[in-house]
Amino acid sequence: HRLAQQTVEVIGMVGLTCNRKVTLVHHVRGEDTDTYECHIIDGVSWYEKMQVSTSGDGAKPSSIVISRIPEDKLPMFLPEISDYLVLGAVEAISRPSDLRGMKYFQITSVSDNRYDRLLPHVRVSGS
Repeated sequence: HRLAQQTVEVIGMVGLTCNRKVTLVHHVRGEDTDTYECHIIDGVSWYEKMQVSTSGDGAKPSSIVISRIPEDKLPMFLPEISDYLVLGAVEAISRPSDLRGMKYFQITSVSDNRYDRLLPHVRVSGS
């Protein structure tokens, strides 16, 4: 418990607050069907920012979410691209459409920073 408290203190020193509860929804591909495993993680950062995307249709605002999961909070595997991260606790889902109405994102980027001496963590982001 002391290590988790120290992790929060170190994160605070570098400008992050790891006080959010999230659910990592891991997509497990089977031969016949896909399933989704929910892993509730307490003590992560959740940061949202708006950005502008430009295309042939002009400029459109979009939201990007960045979350950092301290190494000691990770489940027994790393998050993967196409997994989902949901703000709050979710016990189970059958399909991604079950997440409608919740604040979540599909993970499009994973950075393994577990070897960082100051703050070992995994950074995930998406929109």
